Order: sequence, then structure tokens, then C-alpha cells
Amino acid sequence: MRTREGARTSYPRRRTVTLIISVLTHEAVLQASDRRLVWVASDGSTRVRNDNRNKAVMLGQRMFFAYTGIADIGVNRESTDLWLGRTLGELVRQFHDQADLLEALAARATDRFAHGRLRSVPLARRGHEFAIVGWARFPSSPNLKSYFGLVTNMRAVDGTFLSEPTDGFRVTWFASNPTCPGECSRLVSRLPALTSRRC
Repeated sequence: MRTREGARTSYPRRRTVTLIISVLTHEAVLQASDRRLVWVASDGSTRVRNDNRNKAVMLGQRMFFAYTGIADIGVNRESTDLWLGRTLGELVRQFHDQADLLEALAARATDRFAHGRLRSVPLARRGHEFAIVGWARFPSSPNLKSYFGLVTNMRAVDGTFLSEPTDGFRVTWFASNPTCPGECSRLVSRLPALTSRRC
């Protein structure tokens, strides 16, 4: 398997796909995801596990999350959407800044993947990613701006795919570009701080 840059990857790409569509404009953000779960056996064969599983979580009316990867990362195989909703519910009480909240989510995901049955999943099959769209105030603008973010163990800081997933999750941000309506431009990875704003 080759990446966009042509480098050989060491982990096999699955024959499964999660579809997450994120759209940002200056007036709206939209995110949609498919609902199909597919079981990938150790021999690489696949079968449909569920055609009606939720892969999306909304936090308030400002942040929307969808995921791809392992469908039941919680303790006792709690579904990922329930784990994410519960985890965000805990984090939003501690962090009022969205950047801090997403860094804390990355830390929680890193911790979760380091324990129990997830630790025994082969590294090549441990790739996981949360795609986020929302609204925030960035240091460059006093107005709310739409943004796209990733909490991922599958990508480099610049958003390109890694040769294999890492043990740790990272946050990467993109913000809507005021000079190119509807387009996203790279802002910074691990944005130092969005101005304080409740999620």
C-alpha cells in the first residue's frame, strides 16, 4: 500500500470504509457519517456487524464529532459513541476552552488504547480517529469561525497518514479561511489556545 507521497506503508489498509463528510462555511458546519459497522477477522475477511450504529456525537450546539476505527473502545466493549459522549460530558465540566478539551480527549483516548483488550489489538489494526467540526473564537479573529479538527493516532501533524498508527493520539486543527470562503486551510497543530469560550 502506498500513501499519497508514495512511501510504502507497513500496515494493511482494511477493505472497509467509514464515510465522514464534513462541510464548513462561514454560516454553517455540517457533518454526516455512515452507520455501518464491519467486523474484520484476523484473516482479513469482513462481515457486516451492524447497519444501524451511531458514529456521531454532538456537544452542545458548537462541536460535532464522528469517528472511524474501533467501534467499541469503552470498558466492557462499550460502544465508541457512548464512550465519547460520556468522556466529553466529564471533560466539558473541567475544560471551558475547546483546545484544552480536545487535548484532554487525546490524552483519554491514548490512555484507553493503552489498557485492557485494546492494548492486545495488533498495532496495524489500532488506527482510530475522531473528526470534529465546530465553532470557536480564534486569536486572529473576535468572531466565531468554523473549524475542522482531528484527534488521531493515524496521522502526522500535517494531516498525512503515518506508516502505522501510533500509541498516542494528537490533535490537529484546520480553520476556515476568511480569504477563501468554504475552503479549509491549515492553521496550526495543537493550537496553543482558542480564546476562552465555553464549549
